[in-house]
Amino acid sequence: MMSLRQKPGATHIATEFALAHLSALVRAVRPTKVLEFGVGIGTISQLLLSHPNTIEAVNSTESNRFCIEALTAQFCDHFPQHFELITDPELLDLERQYFDLVVIDGLLEPGQFDALQRDSFCFVEGSRKSTRKTITKELQRRNLTIKFENYNRGVRYFDWSMQFPDGRARKSPKFKFRKILKGCWVGKVSGMTHT
Repeated sequence: MMSLRQKPGATHIATEFALAHLSALVRAVRPTKVLEFGVGIGTISQLLLSHPNTIEAVNSTESNRFCIEALTAQFCDHFPQHFELITDPELLDLERQYFDLVVIDGLLEPGQFDALQRDSFCFVEGSRKSTRKTITKELQRRNLTIKFENYNRGVRYFDWSMQFPDGRARKSPKFKFRKILKGCWVGKVSGMTHT
């Protein structure tokens, strides 16, 4: 079987580091219903559906035609009772469903933030700073809150310096940068505390 990283469309696949943290989260909170936004070619879905702590239902959204075809062939036949692929987010009825865990690996439409309810966990793959900020704001509007914990692979430092036209590096100015290596964010939704 071809690994997911080798498949077409795997350019923004979840890191092994993030998958390990998601697996640990599933082991700790034992969710029964999971909603995944932005399933792509199914890296995270594969982990959820084959996890030793069986999840009753994994609902995943995806609108990319290539990904839909890959997912249909890969998951709908193998996990028909546990996997539901939602290709039209308008059909997602968030008012009548509760999800123990919401996994975000893509962009969310405004109404989709309602998937996060009190006591549900949120797993955000990668940085997605603007998504996390919007989640916090949308939850506050509903008198809910979330505190995200960052799990990253550390920091990589690198230098950048100007070069002369002949290729020799100038001694100054030299700039030092740091880049936080991609990981994930985890939080639990709770009610706002009033002081």
